[in-house]
Amino acid sequence: MNGIFEFLSNIDEAKLIIIGGMTLLTIIPLAILLRPAIREAIKILRHFIDKDYKN
Repeated sequence: MNGIFEFLSNIDEAKLIIIGGMTLLTIIPLAILLRPAIREAIKILRHFIDKDYKN
């Protein structure tokens, strides 16, 4: 854990902001694009869970 804090303290704040911004710009469109697939996966999981309860 100390290694992580030392690593972060050595990086300039600007670099951290750039890395964080790039991460957000990558994750948000992926979440929007994958939303229908995530909904389908949840429906399938619910179907299997309901099937187990009925038996």
